[in-house]
Amino acid sequence: MILNSLCAGSFFFLGFILWVKSLQENRIANRWLAVSLLGIGIMQMDDALIFSKAYRQFPHYFLLTDLVLFIVPPSLFLAVRHFVNPDKRFYWREALHFIPLALVFLILIPELSASPEALAESIEADLKNRMPGEWAFLIFLPILIQFGVYLTLSYRKLRRHLKNLEMITATPQASSLKWLQWSLLVLAGMLVVWTFEVRYYFYEFNAWTTMVYLSGAYVLGYYALRQGEVFPFAPPDLEAISAIFNPRSWFRQTDSWKLNAQLKAGLLELIGEKKIFLDPELSLPKLARQLGCSTHELSFLINHSFGKNFYQFINRYRVQESQRLLLDPQFSHLNILAIGFESGFNPKPPSTPRSKPDGHVAGGIPGERKISMRRKWDQENHNPVPTTSGGFRFPGA
Repeated sequence: MILNSLCAGSFFFLGFILWVKSLQENRIANRWLAVSLLGIGIMQMDDALIFSKAYRQFPHYFLLTDLVLFIVPPSLFLAVRHFVNPDKRFYWREALHFIPLALVFLILIPELSASPEALAESIEADLKNRMPGEWAFLIFLPILIQFGVYLTLSYRKLRRHLKNLEMITATPQASSLKWLQWSLLVLAGMLVVWTFEVRYYFYEFNAWTTMVYLSGAYVLGYYALRQGEVFPFAPPDLEAISAIFNPRSWFRQTDSWKLNAQLKAGLLELIGEKKIFLDPELSLPKLARQLGCSTHELSFLINHSFGKNFYQFINRYRVQESQRLLLDPQFSHLNILAIGFESGFNPKPPSTPRSKPDGHVAGGIPGERKISMRRKWDQENHNPVPTTSGGFRFPGA
């Protein structure tokens, strides 16, 4: 009972923290996620009420757990949907996901309207007349399938989100929602454990399954609290990005567009002369403002003139710049990581080897790729090439 209460309290607290966090970033998404986690907390309180016999004092709360089973899955899906959607608005059609909840509520109206004493006696009679585990599993099977379907749909939306990011940014790592993917995997693991518990320990307390749920609460909290704003753009940019992500509205708008040669020349000028790709925070809306065009027009231009998305288009020039710097002796003091920063990439700092602020690698020399490219540059420019003995030789000598 103590473990169940602790587990429920952990999910309650995590839901509260996410609701507060929604005041700062990802407002609607974090609120839906908070609702789903609060629901999981109520489900954990179900076991605590049974083992402590507290359902006798709070019988109507016991029925609340039946309703929560139809709140958690759609709430989680809607949270993911709003995390990956730049449109910050709430749509009433999202309430259609809770039709099963409404039907269950109508079924439970007679019991909810019963007196506490009569309801407590009914619950106690059900607990005494235990049904076989196979029957309990079959009754819960539709609920388990619902959880599995919504988890699968949520994961597919996250996978699609990674492809969408490449349409608007050249550095999608910050908004990739990897933490949410890990969170879904944790919830999937909890679903597997819950399925096992329903089948074999439906009327019994099992400490190890409760410990799995408790551990899952802290893992979810670790990932959820590290999140940042997924789409840190102004409202007009968000509307344009949302339209780009929506294939139907996208095709309707591009039917009447034609490739603009002047716009293409301006884009190549920004890339070739001003090297706008060196900006690590470059995004499609930011580049469109510098060109003086709409986000839709720029995306259309890159897709149809170059046959690439924004991520591929920008990072191609960054790779070329990296190769140039690797072959330039003026930048020979920089390691691969520093070269990446100089070229506009915004990579994560590697765990090994440890890099110093001046660009050198602590305790070693630059990578083999850089050395081989430097040798190629030296040979093509007739510069002395260092030998393994520490001296120098000229090509052909």
